[in-house]
Amino acid sequence: MVFGEPVTRRVVTVTGSGVRTAGNWDVPLGILASDLIAQAGGYQPDIARLVFGGPMGGFALATDEVPVTKAANCLLALAAKDAPVEPLPMPCIRCGKCAEGCPVELQPQQMLWDARAGDFERAEKQDSLFECIECGICSAVCPSHIPLVQYFRFAKTEIWQREREHEKSSLARERFEFRNTRTERDKQEREAMLAQKRAQLAAQKASESPAGGSSASEAAPDDKQRAIAEAMARAKARKDAAQAEKLAAPPKDEDTSA
Repeated sequence: MVFGEPVTRRVVTVTGSGVRTAGNWDVPLGILASDLIAQAGGYQPDIARLVFGGPMGGFALATDEVPVTKAANCLLALAAKDAPVEPLPMPCIRCGKCAEGCPVELQPQQMLWDARAGDFERAEKQDSLFECIECGICSAVCPSHIPLVQYFRFAKTEIWQREREHEKSSLARERFEFRNTRTERDKQEREAMLAQKRAQLAAQKASESPAGGSSASEAAPDDKQRAIAEAMARAKARKDAAQAEKLAAPPKDEDTSA
């Protein structure tokens, strides 16, 4: 921010034997590298490689359809004569030249081993990986031609990716826990509302029923039992009377003989 205005433009150096007109160009952020090269007159016929970021700390681009960002400072177009084939990397001989040339006084050799082993946590915390400014001196002085800076960039990218995934999973876990809490709270609120309604209905019924209603309802079963007992007593009395009449009647044999 300068004078309260955001950065929307960037001065980018376009140079190298593979471009027609070298120079510094004030361009807006987001412009494609191909358009910037076109402003510089286009490529030479023998263009072989396009480097983003300069000869030391830069890296080769697979295509020029990439945007210019705030980190861009140079586009280096190399002709075939200036872009020799890089030799194959050999095993590290532990000469220590990378550590001697490091301007930040890091241990590129140890950082390389941790990056190759996938121990990114050790590379970040013990080897101070993110203090590397990616100047490219270690790669330039390495007699084994090991692309050290590429390993360091890879390790940084992996660490950033893991941090993003961790943040994403943490956010998902927080949302899940919040959803469970909200669901449980809603359930408790519904149960409380139902209990309150039941209590209100019970109080309303109690207020609408008469004072003697309870005694009448309690007396109703006794009246029913009494009526049943009386009916059973009458039936028993009729049965007893019928048996008594049967016993008192004379036998039919005696009547015919007389």
